[in-house]
Amino acid sequence: MKKIFMVGICVIMLVFAACGGGVQAEQELAQERFDTYVETLIEFREQVLEGGEQAELLSGGMAGVWRSAIDDRRDFNDALSAARTTDFFIENSAEISAVRSTATSLFLQLDNAPEGLERTTAIVDDMFSAFDRLVELAINPTGSFNSFSSDRREAIDELARNDRLLGSILDSLELE
Repeated sequence: MKKIFMVGICVIMLVFAACGGGVQAEQELAQERFDTYVETLIEFREQVLEGGEQAELLSGGMAGVWRSAIDDRRDFNDALSAARTTDFFIENSAEISAVRSTATSLFLQLDNAPEGLERTTAIVDDMFSAFDRLVELAINPTGSFNSFSSDRREAIDELARNDRLLGSILDSLELE
């Protein structure tokens, strides 16, 4: 009888140990997922800010070409077309497109935030949307000068606003 009792106690202890180990493994997996998400979030932010800065400068240059053509009473479509054939525009468009591709890949990895970072989902969505609009305006300026300028300003402002929000969240984490 004592042997059966002792075997029963050992079995119960093994079950508790296995369950405890499973919980610990689950916690470690959740922490690893959290850490990976944060690393991807940081890389996404860096790519979007780099590409956003380049797109802001290029779109600003295109706005300058557009404004000069209007002021000089030249055909602004011809002026924009000529500006797009310059080595500067071609090289910068290619760089911005490469950053856009990387940012898109990272964005797609951030669709399911771990517990504690759920707020980042909407911020990342809005930040990427603003970035993507700004890149498109830089590479393919269209519309009227006023609508282009307004859309450009809105995209820049939205990108900056979401960067501040995301930066605040990242700053609140204890990153090593």
